[in-house]
Amino acid sequence: MTLFLHHLPHTKVDENIRFSNILSDGVWFATMKTIFEPNYRKLIDWLTAERKLKNLTQGQLAEKLEFPNHTYISKIETFERKLGVSEFVKICQALELDPHEGIDILIKPGLQY
Repeated sequence: MTLFLHHLPHTKVDENIRFSNILSDGVWFATMKTIFEPNYRKLIDWLTAERKLKNLTQGQLAEKLEFPNHTYISKIETFERKLGVSEFVKICQALELDPHEGIDILIKPGLQY
């Protein structure tokens, strides 16, 4: 995921944010470390595998979720965009999955799906 933060003086910065660049208009360009955590990647891989098992394209899933196109799903599946909790639940519902199964992937190291 790419996160854009406006640079404000005296703003406390979360230590989970790694600053990689400052854009010319003074906006901080940062990436979140969590997308590189192995269990987060397993979670996204699980969602992707389940989408494919149901023979849904990214576009079809995006349509079920009422997104304008497949790009949103593509960016999540390629780790360019971090998946939020409410989005996770909506995707699970669209894929007829139990969100608790996905949470288990995050909190139980070594869990195979």
